[in-house]
Amino acid sequence: MALPATGNQITMLQVRDFFGGTYSPITMSQLGEEISITSGTTVLLSESFGGQSNPQPEIAFEDNFAAFNHNTNNITSLNLGSDGDGDYIQVSWTSTDPQILFYNLGNFDPTVYRYWKVLYRVVSGNAGQLLTYFVSDIDTTPVVTNVVSLSADSGGSLVEAVFDMTTTSSGDWASQGSITGFRFDPGDSSVDTTMNIYRVQLTQSP
Repeated sequence: MALPATGNQITMLQVRDFFGGTYSPITMSQLGEEISITSGTTVLLSESFGGQSNPQPEIAFEDNFAAFNHNTNNITSLNLGSDGDGDYIQVSWTSTDPQILFYNLGNFDPTVYRYWKVLYRVVSGNAGQLLTYFVSDIDTTPVVTNVVSLSADSGGSLVEAVFDMTTTSSGDWASQGSITGFRFDPGDSSVDTTMNIYRVQLTQSP
């Protein structure tokens, strides 16, 4: 069998089989007896060669609300609670601009993490639209074009809203340096509304 051309991807299994090896598991110490350098002084291996990569964790940030350590605006009441679905914060509002400020969460790479997830249930009222703004080390306060909105499910079901933050109208998500936090607006309706929020996450995949 022929090996891939120089510069193409090659696996440890391909190298072993090319030299007629049958050993398993395949280790670099064994392959080293069969690989020599004919030009230069180094062999460059990818981070994932042989499955030895050290990937970023799937979840960059998570809060399950065993406690509450964030600021709010235009929230008329906030209480901690628990039910069969887990711990939650219960928030109520009557204005059109309720806000929960998840600021100073850390420094997250927007090229790796892009999904802000909120697990919630509307207990009463009509939330209207859910909005998530991001803040970063460049835009340190929410910018009107750095927002993603989704229609809320106000039917009383447990729902996970998944915000793809690359879809902001500004398109600035990946060019913001480090993402440091979010402003989550649990609704935009002035109807007296109560919502339980069970979890928020920043993740790599939806």
